[in-house]
Amino acid sequence: MKITIDGKDFETENLSENANKSVAKLQYIITKEQQLSSDYEDLQLVKDYHLKYLRENLPNKELAELPKDEVKKDNVKAKKK
Repeated sequence: MKITIDGKDFETENLSENANKSVAKLQYIITKEQQLSSDYEDLQLVKDYHLKYLRENLPNKELAELPKDEVKKDNVKAKKK
């Protein structure tokens, strides 16, 4: 398999065993980063939906009574126990 690092092409069969392990780890990390980024985007959408729902369905008085550390701008923080 051909890989490119810093603009240089390498064949994995010509790399050492440790270098191939690093290549495999790097591939795993990149895949995980992409998955986490996608999950984060999904969570943002769900969070925005619920915030919108609460803003539209809670009476203004109840929104005003929520502690400030729970509702800040466009995000919600969990209550501290």
